[in-house]
Amino acid sequence: MGNGLAFLGNVEQYCSMENGLAFLGNVEQDCSMGNGLAFIGNVKQYCSMENGLAFLGNVEQYCSMGNGLAFLGDVEHNVEQYLSMENGLAFLGNVEQYCSMRNGLAFLGNVEQYCIMRNGLAFLGDVEQYCSMENGLAFLGNVEQYCSIRNGLAFLGNVEQYCSIGNGLAFLGNVEQYCIMRNGLAFLGNVEQYCSMGNGLALLGNVEQYCSMENGLAFLGDVEQYCSIGNGLAFLGDVEQYCSMRNGLAFFGNVEQYCSMGNGLAFLGNVEQDCSMGNGLAFIGNVKQYCSMENGLAFLVNVEQYCSMGNVLAFLGNVEQYCCMRNGLVFLGNVEQYCSMRNGLAFLGNVEQYCSMENGLAFLGNVDQDCSMGNGLAFLGNVEQDCSMENGLAFLGNVDQYCSMENGLVFLGNVELYLSMKNGLAFLGNVEQYCSMRNGLAFLGNVEQYCSMENGLAFLGNVEHYCSMRNGLAFLGNVEQ
Repeated sequence: MGNGLAFLGNVEQYCSMENGLAFLGNVEQDCSMGNGLAFIGNVKQYCSMENGLAFLGNVEQYCSMGNGLAFLGDVEHNVEQYLSMENGLAFLGNVEQYCSMRNGLAFLGNVEQYCIMRNGLAFLGDVEQYCSMENGLAFLGNVEQYCSIRNGLAFLGNVEQYCSIGNGLAFLGNVEQYCIMRNGLAFLGNVEQYCSMGNGLALLGNVEQYCSMENGLAFLGDVEQYCSIGNGLAFLGDVEQYCSMRNGLAFFGNVEQYCSMGNGLAFLGNVEQDCSMGNGLAFIGNVKQYCSMENGLAFLVNVEQYCSMGNVLAFLGNVEQYCCMRNGLVFLGNVEQYCSMRNGLAFLGNVEQYCSMENGLAFLGNVDQDCSMGNGLAFLGNVEQDCSMENGLAFLGNVDQYCSMENGLVFLGNVELYLSMKNGLAFLGNVEQYCSMRNGLAFLGNVEQYCSMENGLAFLGNVEHYCSMRNGLAFLGNVEQ
């Protein structure tokens, strides 16, 4: 295969594909495709495609497409009267009287009287009186009186009195009195008295008295008395007494007595007595006795007696006896007797007798007798008889008789009789009779009679009679014929 595939189901009598496809459902009579497709439903009478398509529903009488399409629903009961497309489209709903498109569109709802589009649009809802668009739009709701847009917009709700937008917007709620925007905005809530913004914003809540912003902000909660911000912020909670920020911050909780920050921070919890930080931090819990940091840290739990760190850390658990780290670490569990690391590590479990690592490792389980590794590894299970690896591996399960790998692998299951791989593979299930692969593969299920692949594949299910593919395919369902 040419590129990585993720298999979530069984694969039978699958023959050839030129580009990475992601199959999420059964595939029947599938012959040739130009680019990666993601199938989440059954595919019947599927013949040729030039670019990667992702099918999430049944497809009937599908003939030719120029670019990858992602189908997440029935396309007028499995695509009817679908003729030509120049770029990848993602269909998530029924499609009626669909004629031509130049760029990838993702349809999640019914489409009526849809004529021309120049760039990839993703429709997630019903579309009425839709005329022209220059860039990809994603519609997740009904669209009324929609006229022109220059850049890709993603609409997740109803749109009223919508006039002009410079860049892609994602609307997840109703929009009232919306006039001008220069860059892509994602609206997930109602917008009142919204006037001008410099860059794309994602609004997930109501916005009151919002005036000017220079870069894209993502608002997930109510914003009061908000005036100026240098870069995109994502607000998931109420913001009080917020004054100045230079880079994009994502706030997921209340902010009190917040003064200055150098880079984007994502706050998921309350922040007390926080004064200075060098880079973006994501706080998901309370922060006490926090002094200095040079790079963005993401705290998901309480932090005690934390003093100095070089790079961003995401803590999902308590940290005890933490000494030195040079790069960003993500801790999702307790850490004991942790001494030295050179690159960011993500710990999701307890760590015992951990000695040395040169690159960032993500530990999601217990580690026994782990000594040396070249690059970042993510361990989600116990590791036994692990010898040598040259690049970052992510282990999500037990590993038996593992010998050599040249690139990062993600193991989510047991590995048996695994011999050689040239590029990073992600294993999420058991692997039997696995021989050679040239690029990273992610296995989420059992693999049988798997022979050769040229690019990284992600397998999420059983694989049978799989022979050759030119590009990465992600299979999430059963594949037959």
